[in-house]
Order: sequence, then structure tokens, then C-alpha cells
Amino acid sequence: MSEAKLETCNPCVEHPSFFVINTISKRLNSNQILEAVSSFFEIPVSEIVGKKRFGKIVEARMVAAYVLRKDRYLNLGLKHIGSILGGKDHTSVMHSVKRVGELVEIEPEFKEKIKELFLHTYGSTTYFNE
Repeated sequence: MSEAKLETCNPCVEHPSFFVINTISKRLNSNQILEAVSSFFEIPVSEIVGKKRFGKIVEARMVAAYVLRKDRYLNLGLKHIGSILGGKDHTSVMHSVKRVGELVEIEPEFKEKIKELFLHTYGSTTYFNE
């Protein structure tokens, strides 16, 4: 009986921290997300939203599209994300989101990298659906 109470009560000083599930995450705007992706990949935002197509820049751009799409508070459409990313077409954004999702599914190292990015960006992996 006491276990059920611990699961449903609010966290407090009396209960050990292992009963608390960390679901708190930051609400960010699109610029803050781009800054976080930029910082994580060590690529300037200007290059992420630019036209260059070097491997590392393309990866950062695709991941930025994925994170922007996954953010449930922003709830951005593909066309809007495309404009944020420097005027990219909505089909390019759709391809990026799909490709990153596929890579997360089949490459464990890439999945960990994306989880680290979500942790770096939001302070939590709440938005990252496993």
C-alpha cells in the first residue's frame, strides 16, 4: 500500500529521489534549438541554415529539422521548419526527419548521439521517443 502512495504522491523531502521520474524539460523557441544544435555539433548557426552541403553540416541540419519537428510545444509544420532552416523545401525537411528517425532505429551509436543532443538541448530526454 505504501508503494502505491509513493508512486502517486508529489516528490518531497521524505521520499527518496529514485522514486522521482525526471520528466521536466525546457520549453525552447526555434532559435534556442538551433543554438543548441550548433553548440552540440560545433557548427555556426549560419552554416546550419546556409546552403553548404558538407557532410557534418548536412548532418547538423538534418538533426536540427528532426529536433524542431519532435518538439511538442512548438508543434511546427514542415514548411515552417524549412523556412527556419534557410528556406528549405518542406519535402527536404520531411526527408531529413525521416532519415534521422531511421538512423536512430538502426544505428545504436547514432541513437546515443541524438539522446545526448536532447539531453544537451532540453536537460532531459523527454522529447526523445525510444
